Amino acid sequence: MAVSRQGEKRMQDPEGSPKPILRYALDRPDSLPGPLFDQYLDAGWFRQGQGMFTVYGTIARDQLRATPWLRVDTGEYKISKNLRRLRSKNGRRLTCEWGDAQITDEHLLLFLEFRSFFKGTYYEDLHETLYSYQKGEADLFQTQEIRFYEEGELVGYCFFDVGENSIMSLLTIYSKEACRHSIGMYAILLQLEWARENGKQFYYPGYAIHGNPRFDYKLRIGGMEYLDQRDGLWRPWAEFDPDDCPLSELRRAIDVMDMMLSFRSNEAAEWYPAVYLNHTNPCVRLMDEEGAEFLCNPLYLVRSGGGNRPFLIDYDLETSEYRFIRAKVHAHPPFPDDQLEIEEWEFPVRYDIAKWGYVGLMTVDQEIFRSRQIDEVADQVRKLY
Repeated sequence: MAVSRQGEKRMQDPEGSPKPILRYALDRPDSLPGPLFDQYLDAGWFRQGQGMFTVYGTIARDQLRATPWLRVDTGEYKISKNLRRLRSKNGRRLTCEWGDAQITDEHLLLFLEFRSFFKGTYYEDLHETLYSYQKGEADLFQTQEIRFYEEGELVGYCFFDVGENSIMSLLTIYSKEACRHSIGMYAILLQLEWARENGKQFYYPGYAIHGNPRFDYKLRIGGMEYLDQRDGLWRPWAEFDPDDCPLSELRRAIDVMDMMLSFRSNEAAEWYPAVYLNHTNPCVRLMDEEGAEFLCNPLYLVRSGGGNRPFLIDYDLETSEYRFIRAKVHAHPPFPDDQLEIEEWEFPVRYDIAKWGYVGLMTVDQEIFRSRQIDEVADQVRKLY
């Protein structure tokens, strides 16, 4: 059973389930049997095309926000009265069909309609959603589907992936007219029932986005747990504290370094925080063929100037170390055969990539120095300048 270089050590942890990692990452396993898929989900990973990715923060509503991973223990789950009522109503007016996931002309047309009114970014097409980052012809996932019909017309469908002891909700697509039926929530309830009936202990709906009400629908399910990414333990959602999560720790570390440089250098104005999220869609060739290390935190200190090889200071949450590095900014896309979509983020917040100006894909060109001691890193920065 082969996995990527980045994932190999993590997934062969002799203690069993791997601990979460505190950075952005994409793994592309050569195979993904049910037990390994369960391990990924338990450690806070989610499907992206034909790979598995993990994050701890994203941009939403013009802010960099925490993304706690969620799950439900199907054996402990108890449906609320309101959701039971929704389940009953939709059971009377909609016909459901179950089976292996498929892509028909009806699926594609409904997907395009959904994208036309969906508020937010989404995949360009259904094939990209399922098969980006694919190696050869193999499909890594056991994907099931629920199709929703109203008076014989397909009005929605949902895909979910199946492991040995878990299922993961991948996507739910529906027509604009079918919005009134709350098909998204209905699909969640049916997936929970399917998981319980088929002996799957956990249901994974993805992540929440703290402070973004658009993702609160997942929390309406009830019985939700979140992953504490620092110790790998799942805890009741009521215990989640946005000030005590990896993204908040990263912010504090960058702010402290920012203040340290202000005290120690007359050039402090040339260093400033910046958001960088383009590594969530890394270049496959750079990753597989050249073994490039992508920048894998969403927040850095950057020094103005430097062309396509800027100097950065980042913070490794896993080792509690600062890194003084030189990055390399690649073209769009780095190689002509890679599909790499880049958007210029312009957000009216302090952590602003528009101020920085780099929107290309970035990798680590040189690690100059690393240390847990903030003054040692600041001294190295001063020596360079």
